[in-house]
Order: sequence, then structure tokens, then C-alpha cells
Amino acid sequence: MPAATTLGVTVMGVNNRVTQSTIFNTGRSGIRLDSGSDQIDHNRIYNIGLLTTDFGAIYTFGIDGAGSQIDYNIISNVHSGGFGAAGSISTTIRPTTSCIHNVVYDADFALKMNPDSIDNRIYNNTLIGTQASVASSFGADMREAFSRTISLAAPQPLVRAQRRRTTWTHPS
Repeated sequence: MPAATTLGVTVMGVNNRVTQSTIFNTGRSGIRLDSGSDQIDHNRIYNIGLLTTDFGAIYTFGIDGAGSQIDYNIISNVHSGGFGAAGSISTTIRPTTSCIHNVVYDADFALKMNPDSIDNRIYNNTLIGTQASVASSFGADMREAFSRTISLAAPQPLVRAQRRRTTWTHPS
């Protein structure tokens, strides 16, 4: 396998669970989801994407999340040139994927959504991005529900995002 596509874990099929793992020093993404109805929880992911520029700590593209849950993960040290690195998820997951109680810090983008990422639930996360805390790529239509999420960098404009009890602060 070429080093630039080297992943920590690839999830295929449905109803899988990746839990209590430490994933680090990968060539590309930490966890790649190629399926739906999965549970990704209680993982520590750091120092990923050492050989490429288009990746995420937890990465999906063009799938139906079908109720997948990405919960209680700690993600850090996610940086690259090019597209920029996404800490939490760089995704086109739809519909009804939950991203709850994750902590992402020291990442180019703590949460990055690809087009069109809709109807996901982003609740109770701490997102600290060095370029942006929450971002969309290519002008993605992000119809997400954000609630009780703490963001410590200015988010990119969110198109039609619902924000309830969400704190957006810019460090001074």
C-alpha cells in the first residue's frame, strides 16, 4: 500500500465499533469510515497525516452515515499543508450522524465538513483549531445542529447551521 494512503484503521461494512484505541503516526487518516451505523468512541488520535495533505483524524467521504456515532474521542496534533488537516472529522456523512463529547485541539481545522454535509448532530464538543474551529470545504451547505459546543477559534461562516448554547470565542 502506498505510504500516502496508509491509515490507522479502515472501517468497512456496517455496525462496527472502534473503541479505546490509541492511533498515531499515520501516513494519512487515523480512522476512515467507508460504511454506516458505526460507533467510534473513546479513542486517542494524534500525529496523523504525516505523508499527505488531504485527511482527517476521523475521515469519511461520500457515504451515508446512517446513524453513526463519533463520541468521546481526544484528537490532537493534526496539521498539514495543502487542503489543511481536519481534527475531528473531514466528512460528507449524512444523515443523522452524531458527533458528541469530543475534544479536538492543536489541529488546523478542529471540525471540517465537505459538501454537502447535512443533518448531523454536533453536540457538547470542545473544538480548538489553529486556522478555524469549524470549517466547510468548497462552500459546503452545512445544515447541522450545533449545541453546547465550545469553539476557541473563529469558525468559518456556517450556512444554515443551527447554533444553540454554542460559544464561539476568538483567543486574544
